[in-house]
Amino acid sequence: MGAEGQSEPSQGSHISDDARNNQKMLRELAGVPTEKRTARYRCAAAFVDPARNLELVRMGACEGRLLESARGVGGFGYDPLFFIESLGRTMAEIPLEEKNRLSHRAAAFRQLARALAEGALT
Repeated sequence: MGAEGQSEPSQGSHISDDARNNQKMLRELAGVPTEKRTARYRCAAAFVDPARNLELVRMGACEGRLLESARGVGGFGYDPLFFIESLGRTMAEIPLEEKNRLSHRAAAFRQLARALAEGALT
């Protein structure tokens, strides 16, 4: 089983914190074969309307694997290590517009928007 990822508050807000976290991840994964370096970003998007006692939660995920060294300069967090097989690139190597279409956040909020549009509020 994989290790739980960092939560955003514990990652900090400085680039040096991202670099430090990435180096720690690489140390912890040293010697782990490529096929066992699977990873996923996950997001839960929620809509809550207390007046109607309504809670909607939709999940999104982005699947990839963690490389043995960082690639790319975009993004933040684990993006330079997070390789998407179908693209042949890391999250740090793809343009922001493409990342925003593929991301776990985008997937979760698309599903939430769809649920709301389909009448989940009625």
